[in-house]
Amino acid sequence: MNQTMNAVVYEKNGETYIWAFSAENERAALGSICEFAHRNDLSLDWEDANLIWQRMGQQPETIHARDLARMITQRLP
Repeated sequence: MNQTMNAVVYEKNGETYIWAFSAENERAALGSICEFAHRNDLSLDWEDANLIWQRMGQQPETIHARDLARMITQRLP
């Protein structure tokens, strides 16, 4: 199966954040982004959340699930 999804990659202070979502689950992805911005233990803030949301609305990347998994494993320490 060759599944594709939308993805937004955001980097800040040496950290990489990736949200992958299908078009029908965009609202859930936005909720997740807001939860991350609300946490105190991460470097994301509400300004970052707004930038990520704008990227989601403009033109998120379309990525194959297998490629996303490869990207994530390459970024792990």
